[in-house]
Order: sequence, then structure tokens, then C-alpha cells
Amino acid sequence: MRYENLTIVTKDKSEIILIEKQLSDWQKRKINGVSGKMEIADANYTEAMIMEFSEETGVDTCPDQWHKFGTMTFIKDI
Repeated sequence: MRYENLTIVTKDKSEIILIEKQLSDWQKRKINGVSGKMEIADANYTEAMIMEFSEETGVDTCPDQWHKFGTMTFIKDI
């Protein structure tokens, strides 16, 4: 299963957008990026970002509003 963590920046890349978590006692009132599991194995990143952003913020967006600018990959030590 893949996990998504969205770092949302303004067009001029001068500010990032974070949310204050409201659910789960252990996360409540903590500041975080919008994130979640990619629940559909073959979903593309844009679809996953739209879904997670909507679930966590209540704001609906369109695919043309999203622009991927980087990928981070973590590899476990063997």
C-alpha cells in the first residue's frame, strides 16, 4: 500500500499550506500536511491527491489545479 503526503504550496512557492488535525485524540490539534493511504492500487497520484485533499479539507478541486513537482522515495535497509 502506498501512502500520500501532499505538500501544497502557493504558485510562487513562498508559502506552504498545512491543516490542523481534528480527528483522533492522538492527532487532535496537531499541524500536519494533508496525507493518507492510496486505497486504490492503480489510482494515479492526481486522483489520490484530489481525494485526500477533499477528505481532509472539505474543498473539492480539479485535476488541472494540481502540478507534481517532486517525489520522495524511502528504501528500507536490508
